[in-house]
Amino acid sequence: MRRAKRTILIAMLICVVFVPVCSAKANRGTAKTRVIHFPKDRSIGWLYQVERPLPKDCLWHEVLVWERKRLGEAQGDVRVPADKMLRLDLGKNAWKGGRPFAGLKPDDIQILNFYQYSHAGDSVLKDVARLTSVEVLFFGEGNFSERGLKHLTVLKQLKALSLPGRTHSRGLTYLSKLPSLEYLCFGGPMVTDAKIVHIGRLTSLTQLSLGGSKVGKGLAHLKGLKSLRFLSLAATRNEHIDKHLAHIAELTNIEEFDLGDTLVGDAGLEHLKGMIKLKKLNIGNRYYSVSHNITDAGMVHLNNLKSLEELQLSHTGVTDIGLAQLAGLNALKKLNVGRDVTDEGMSALAKMKSLEDLNISSPHVTDAGMEKLAQCPHLKFLNLGRCPVTDRGLARLVKLKTLTKLSLRRTQVTGSGLTVLKELPLLTEFNVHNIDFGEAGMAHLAGLKSLERLWIYGPEGKITDDDLADLSRVTSLKNLQITILDSSQSLITDQGLAHLANLKALESLNIHSCQKVTDAGLRHFEGIASLKRLRLDFSRITKAGIARLKAKIPGVEVIVQRPVPRRNAQPELRNKPGRTVQRRSPRPRPRLRRRR
Repeated sequence: MRRAKRTILIAMLICVVFVPVCSAKANRGTAKTRVIHFPKDRSIGWLYQVERPLPKDCLWHEVLVWERKRLGEAQGDVRVPADKMLRLDLGKNAWKGGRPFAGLKPDDIQILNFYQYSHAGDSVLKDVARLTSVEVLFFGEGNFSERGLKHLTVLKQLKALSLPGRTHSRGLTYLSKLPSLEYLCFGGPMVTDAKIVHIGRLTSLTQLSLGGSKVGKGLAHLKGLKSLRFLSLAATRNEHIDKHLAHIAELTNIEEFDLGDTLVGDAGLEHLKGMIKLKKLNIGNRYYSVSHNITDAGMVHLNNLKSLEELQLSHTGVTDIGLAQLAGLNALKKLNVGRDVTDEGMSALAKMKSLEDLNISSPHVTDAGMEKLAQCPHLKFLNLGRCPVTDRGLARLVKLKTLTKLSLRRTQVTGSGLTVLKELPLLTEFNVHNIDFGEAGMAHLAGLKSLERLWIYGPEGKITDDDLADLSRVTSLKNLQITILDSSQSLITDQGLAHLANLKALESLNIHSCQKVTDAGLRHFEGIASLKRLRLDFSRITKAGIARLKAKIPGVEVIVQRPVPRRNAQPELRNKPGRTVQRRSPRPRPRLRRRR
């Protein structure tokens, strides 16, 4: 009897200890999901899964490049995780065939992207208003009236909004009824000073983009936006922008300011010296006629910006003298300099002890400059464009033991010079443009054991299967892209792809121009379970071959771009034996009678 009681007690203890553990494991294995009901007869766009929670100080203008997982087309019933944000990118034919949101619940979608849908009007806003849990709403093109914008007032959780410049100015008054709104993008040539009046009343805004607008003196209406942390005036073409920047000089909480591709000059930079919280500043310019508005004299006004971490000076008139004035910016981590700096300016860069990311595009920076650049103690990313650096200069960079990313564009480095890169133990990404690999081909890259991402663009000479065999020895590769501009240089065949089957960590492969590749080559990837994206442009693979690969690797994305036929290409007319080909004369145009 006692034994029986003892056995029962032991059994009860086992249940008490192990049952909760088992139930917890079961709960972990069955994650909660929800079902979204889209139209069954057509796809209205693409779905993406976005992680929660969002960063507290996230920049909403970067929302479309946030890390995401592609779920597929928005058609029929789609099951998605309950604890994730759902992003919907509307297609250009979303409203053809009926209202696309008719089967959706108010809390189904959190991010709506209309950038591919160009016919948005008031009726679209009325449909959007049904989705009251939308947090991000981006429109590219459209025409909204005052009445249409009133529909948005029910979106109490809306945090980020992008509106086309054609939006009715009086309709902007309704934006003040959106209590959660933090970011507004309202740009384009139709955005004038008159429309900015209403934006100045949105005092809760922390981020504002007026890119491409004609804003000038209207900046005076933004004085009250004291909470503004991000401001973009990129590509605004007001010739008096230097004077008008005085209106926002007191917005001292701004942390990121984009003045790229504007007409701003040295005088305008003087109004920024009080923005002591500024961390990112873009004053680069791609327009040659105005690129020298910013010179060494303007760099004096940036000396006080001790919090500055990123500075874009591409295509400006800043020389070595200007770089020397920036040497005191101890927080500077990322710098992009233009075509007027020389080897002497590299000495100033070596004094920037926090510098991690450097982009140089100057024909005056040579091997001598690389010797000085090698003294940057914490450099992680280096981009050299149009610099006449040779193999000797590249060899001097092996002192940068912290370097993780290197990009060489239109330099004088050859394939044999790349062998020194194996002395960079942390190098995980390498981009090289317009390089001559020589007779040894890509064998010079085989020693890069830590490399994960490799992009080869426009190589000189032919690319063969032997080159892919050399790359297959870089077994750490996760992302490989080869862009061959001249199709006659591509000799890649199915056998070449067989070598790449050795890359078991490969996640993405993109080869532009591989006309000799067929379905047989596609089969070599069936054993790479990590493969997520495969693009083989101008290849001869078929839909059947793609379907077979997708069956072997569920979720893999396969893209094939076909050659575009030449326009106005007339088929050659040949006379077959015993037959003559008659060419029709052009039909005369009918004469139009004039009205009397």
